[in-house]
Amino acid sequence: MKSMNCSYVRVLRRCSRGTAVAAIALLTVWNGGAPAGATTVRASETDRNPSLTVRVETHDGVESGIVFHEDLDAVSVIGLRPDQAARIDQTLADHLVSSRHRFEALIDTWRGQTNTAPFHLSVRAIGTDATRRLVSVVFQTTVESSALAHSHSWFDAFNFDRKGRSLSLPELLRPAGVEGIAGAASPVLAQLLAQRGNLGCTSDAHSITALLVASASQPAGAHLGFTRSGALVAIDDYALGSYACGYATITLPYRAVSGSIRPRYLRPGSGS
Repeated sequence: MKSMNCSYVRVLRRCSRGTAVAAIALLTVWNGGAPAGATTVRASETDRNPSLTVRVETHDGVESGIVFHEDLDAVSVIGLRPDQAARIDQTLADHLVSSRHRFEALIDTWRGQTNTAPFHLSVRAIGTDATRRLVSVVFQTTVESSALAHSHSWFDAFNFDRKGRSLSLPELLRPAGVEGIAGAASPVLAQLLAQRGNLGCTSDAHSITALLVASASQPAGAHLGFTRSGALVAIDDYALGSYACGYATITLPYRAVSGSIRPRYLRPGSGS
């Protein structure tokens, strides 16, 4: 594979014949603490809120004679102990590496095809939050090419405690919490699908519950993360039925799902 790797610390870098030009625009997704410089009193690491930053990486290359382009959101946490932040950062970075490998392996399956249209991979952090109790990131991955019948999108959610430990749904949610989340999401999803004209697609609570719970034979088709305004349920392409059903993202206010989330992971001040 011949590939030019353009990794950088700001929002856009274009690469041409080895020359890199960067435009500066760092995005801070959410910082619940005081603005930098607002006080001369240094907060302890247990008192201050962490924050998340996103830097967009781009990669251009050629695989099996097919040109490809990749746009990736690299997410980092600030405000935790170095070892705690490193655990989270490494998990999120490994996800981007895995996404690139899967994408480039997909391109390789088109080796020798007459249609050699460029392929594009996008991995975007569509939902993020960082509090003293919980760090959450939801990625949306999209693969596009005119060589394909249509684009394809899916999601991955990562939730961590303050020590950088990955949290499963049973750890995040109370008993029957998955059913509670699904029950709150069902009418919102039904309304969304109706507005889109997708009346024959899945939206019942039982089906959403099944999509949220991964098994050895079936990966999760729906994913739970958290934002400042509520719980984010992200549902993959094909999970709701045919491709025509599309994917869906739903943000449920904390007041609607607080009974389903373990109290220690509820966003401070979100109410009950």
